[in-house]
Amino acid sequence: MKDFSHLLTIGQLSKLSDIHVKALRYYESIGILTPSFVDPGNGYRYYSHMHITYVQIIKICASYGLPLKEFTKYLIDDQQIDMMAILKAAGQELDRQAEQLKKDRDYLRNLDQQVQLSEHLDHSQERHLGHQEEYFLLVDFDGDMLSKAYYQAVREQLANFEEQGIRYADRLGCYYVYEAEVLHQYLAFRVSPIADFQAHQILGLQYQHLHAQHISQEAIHAQLDHYHKEQGLTRFLILETFESPLKLADPHLELRYFLD
Repeated sequence: MKDFSHLLTIGQLSKLSDIHVKALRYYESIGILTPSFVDPGNGYRYYSHMHITYVQIIKICASYGLPLKEFTKYLIDDQQIDMMAILKAAGQELDRQAEQLKKDRDYLRNLDQQVQLSEHLDHSQERHLGHQEEYFLLVDFDGDMLSKAYYQAVREQLANFEEQGIRYADRLGCYYVYEAEVLHQYLAFRVSPIADFQAHQILGLQYQHLHAQHISQEAIHAQLDHYHKEQGLTRFLILETFESPLKLADPHLELRYFLD
């Protein structure tokens, strides 16, 4: 009778690797886990202690979305695994996901800051904005914010960004500037810093003295005219804002005015 004392049953492998027996059987069914020995009399499977590490690697890869059915390409034969290839592929995927996790975390943190600002503006007339570094790409536009023409122009421009490889950073609105008493208007898209600023009209917010307040769509032109005539202000940025609860069909607007 063959001595299996140095090998592990599937139950022992499951316990030592913290991987369910059903998962181990699935790994075998798709051809990526081969027992060290199968008892021909009863069909019991036995595994070496090296299988513990191997199945834990499989579990890690599965957790991060690596296609398990492709693991067969790492099998040299039934009992030999190209570990360098597996570790390299897994490491590259984890690095990619770590970078994506950082981007997603930054994205959520930014949205949280916007929601907090919106909540503050709900309870106060205005707020001074501290130092921030933001870039808005400007596109000529002559129409009302939140109108059909506005959203059509936004969609067209976002499609252009995709073709040009420009990363839109999820805030948009309109930039207004008085020049020789004439009010000029632009669509404003917050973008990640791009290498060639010279090819685009860019509004950079770095050390400007800015205040912010909520404003309704109907009050835009009257409010801009008031600030220009009464305080001599010439530059304004109005953005769709994120808030809680979020109004998908009727967004609030945030007016930023430059105290140059």
